[in-house]
Amino acid sequence: MPEDLFHELAPMFDLLLFDIKHADSKKHQAGTKVGNELIRKNLKWAIEQHIEILPRIPVIPHFNDSLDDAKLIATYLKELGLKKVKLLPFHQMGEKNINCFTAIMPTRIQKPYIPKTFFPTSRSSLIRALIVFSKSHIISWLFFQL
Repeated sequence: MPEDLFHELAPMFDLLLFDIKHADSKKHQAGTKVGNELIRKNLKWAIEQHIEILPRIPVIPHFNDSLDDAKLIATYLKELGLKKVKLLPFHQMGEKNINCFTAIMPTRIQKPYIPKTFFPTSRSSLIRALIVFSKSHIISWLFFQL
């Protein structure tokens, strides 16, 4: 979301959800086709405005599910002073909806990162991330959608 629009709208909400797909900008760009600089800028601004933030991490196989990825994200969140995070196992349940919207508004919808070979997030990746965040004194929990 453009910075000026974000600054106008963000204070109207009780809680802002920020999906953090990767802390490394180059890897974020490679996986999502957009950098994360604007996301980082908006997140930092929201924190400075004392707006309540809930960072969410979609744990995506072969993209951000390694031990190093979890450590990098935990370090980033700690530097921002954030103390909680919600982990989201990767799935493709909404892919049909994205394809529908992309057909209707192709220039406005960015298709999400889809691994070449689809595997749901492994339990070991999720447990590894929970441990990393716990050791960093960041409260973390999992969200499973049935």
